[in-house]
Amino acid sequence: MFEFLKNLFVKKKEKTLLKDPLQEVRLLGETKDAYSLVSLLKSKKAKFLGGGLYDDSVYYKEYAKGVYSFFVLRKERNTGTESILFDGHAINEKEDLGLSLESSYSVGEDLQKLGYSFGFERKVEEWRFSYNLVFLKISDIVGVGVFLEAAISSSKDEEAYMFNEKRAVSVMNELVKEFDYIDALTLELMSLNSKLKN
Repeated sequence: MFEFLKNLFVKKKEKTLLKDPLQEVRLLGETKDAYSLVSLLKSKKAKFLGGGLYDDSVYYKEYAKGVYSFFVLRKERNTGTESILFDGHAINEKEDLGLSLESSYSVGEDLQKLGYSFGFERKVEEWRFSYNLVFLKISDIVGVGVFLEAAISSSKDEEAYMFNEKRAVSVMNELVKEFDYIDALTLELMSLNSKLKN
């Protein structure tokens, strides 16, 4: 009896957290048909988080070879609603906007003042899901392809980070088999730059 009570009050070993968080990482795999993948995820009881049809203007800033941050000026095709998205996972930073959100035209000018260059425009249909605690995005990008992207969140807890990476890799192996550690925006930009050089 006393042993049971003693075990109740034993202090659990505290986790050691890293000083700086491990960087957010994306896994990207190509697939042939977005609708089949959406149906498969729904049949597996994945939680649908949202999506839509979008026209994007993509701005980028390069920090090192192949390391970018992006601003996406997004217009929802059905409603005309405009929004601005920031993707800086590769630099593990939050960008201070310091710009006016009055219109997409003025935002584009302000981004260039912040050192961002216009990259490309794209038409994309997206579906976002949570499956086995992994955030997934299916992107059907006109003229580019259909991709499944998984996110491994930034964390100061190395053990949790490694667990999340293992789970994301398992989900990607289940759904697309072949994938790489890259995100869709970086892949598009590098592909475009490669075409321009040739």
